[in-house]
Amino acid sequence: MLFRSPLGVYYYEINRGTFERTTIDYGPASTNSGLGIYFWVEDVNGDGWKDIVAPGKQGLYLFLNRGTGAK
Repeated sequence: MLFRSPLGVYYYEINRGTFERTTIDYGPASTNSGLGIYFWVEDVNGDGWKDIVAPGKQGLYLFLNRGTGAK
């Protein structure tokens, strides 16, 4: 079975009772990471910002938090 729907990794923050979504990764399943129930949040590069490490079918994906606050 092939999945044709795009995959997305999102971060949600509650701001005054409203959910605000930030997109971390998004795109076709053949070229993007997706994210299952197993992932790790850790400051991987020691810059004080928490990063995300997630397993995928093509290997591990590392999402470095650049701390910019951009949405």
